[in-house]
Amino acid sequence: MFPLAITLGLYSYSIFLLGILHLLTKTNIILISIPFAFWLFNKLKNYLGQLGKLGQLEIKDRILLILIIVQLSVNLIGALGPEIGFDALWYHLTLPKIWLQRQAMIFIPSAQFKYSVMPMLTEMFYFIFPGKLIHYLFGILTLIVTYKISRSMLAVVILSSNLVFGWQSTSAYIDLARTFFEIMALYMFTRNKIYKSAIMLGLAASTKLLAFESLPIFWLLIWIKTKSLKYIIHYSLFMLLVISPWLLRSYITTGNPVYPFFTPLYTDTQISLDPHNLLKLLTHAADPIHPIYLLTLLLIPFLKIKNYKLKIITVYSLLSLILWILTPNTGGGRFILPYLPALSVVSASVVSKTNILTLFIILYSLFSVSYRFAANLKYLQLKEEILKQELAFDFGDYYDFDHFFKPSHKVLPIGINNLYYIDARIALPNEQFDYILVRGNLPPEYQNWKLVSTNGITKSAIYERPL
Repeated sequence: MFPLAITLGLYSYSIFLLGILHLLTKTNIILISIPFAFWLFNKLKNYLGQLGKLGQLEIKDRILLILIIVQLSVNLIGALGPEIGFDALWYHLTLPKIWLQRQAMIFIPSAQFKYSVMPMLTEMFYFIFPGKLIHYLFGILTLIVTYKISRSMLAVVILSSNLVFGWQSTSAYIDLARTFFEIMALYMFTRNKIYKSAIMLGLAASTKLLAFESLPIFWLLIWIKTKSLKYIIHYSLFMLLVISPWLLRSYITTGNPVYPFFTPLYTDTQISLDPHNLLKLLTHAADPIHPIYLLTLLLIPFLKIKNYKLKIITVYSLLSLILWILTPNTGGGRFILPYLPALSVVSASVVSKTNILTLFIILYSLFSVSYRFAANLKYLQLKEEILKQELAFDFGDYYDFDHFFKPSHKVLPIGINNLYYIDARIALPNEQFDYILVRGNLPPEYQNWKLVSTNGITKSAIYERPL
């Protein structure tokens, strides 16, 4: 899996290079994508050739595999539907759209686009691949790595049954991509490939800066394993080397390598330090995690873990929970998702010999499948019907139900935050524009502009520049 992971990283950085060189055209992206597609096709042929081994599984594992396939099939329904997630429509999908319009990855100095110099390894795929399907595939890759670490189909069922995993498999949020690279970092570490682990963690941080908080975990694991400060330093340097192009771009542009962190624009900094948040995540969250984790945490103090690899994974899992408690809780289950593969491995090891707990995991998987199927039923409607029902138009979402805008139009949005579904060129500060799309009151300086369209669904109006 390491060659696949490193190739995904190199492909993303190739697109990133086009962006900073102002060469971000569809033609150039396709030229870079062709060799990647051929390599990926050959790699997939090799993986498909190994499917014959599935016929050798025991009956229990075959049942578990069927549950996984059903779960993935249900998730695919949502992955094929239109995006409705707020953050995805705000910047994950919108920034690549704006950058492609300008053929360059530019910094946009405004609160609305404050993340325009953040590391965005996964968003580089959005120029040519559907964002939701990308993360659906990252979910599958995460399940594969989880199996490689554990050799347990039960661990894979536990992970895939998490409602937050199912939700993220149907969204263009980037948490599943980070999850894949994070579990790859742990997988490489358990195979004594410390520097490859550092590269994977660097790719995870290039996907989402929050992955930096996993670095202290690996420092401790390295110290337990080697008692060597040298390896800790080398690990950190390898990780920083991987993410450095993103940090350097941010520093050159804004003077801050981790912009917008440590600026007034970033306000999600409240930390409760309340360990009860973990219990709330299990019981009251909109996207709760698997209840088997709580039972596992209660049992771990009474277990004698003899397997060295499992000890490492257990220490990693426990430390990750501490880090999650120290992380601002604005992300809910999304922020703990990168650590759920390791927790699933530990949980499967703890309960695998207990038939009643295995039955509980199967029953919970059936519940998860039913819940996610009900949640994904909305995607079986026509696109505009879905968006009419699901988008929060009072909270910044927008969709052009009248199909007014054309790619040649230049529009200034006012009072509208999420611009992905506007099929026009978005006017940035100090740029000329032909139309104003406004929700709310038209600013006084534009009172002489001509009203050409209104829409009751989105509660918006379109004004045209006066002749």
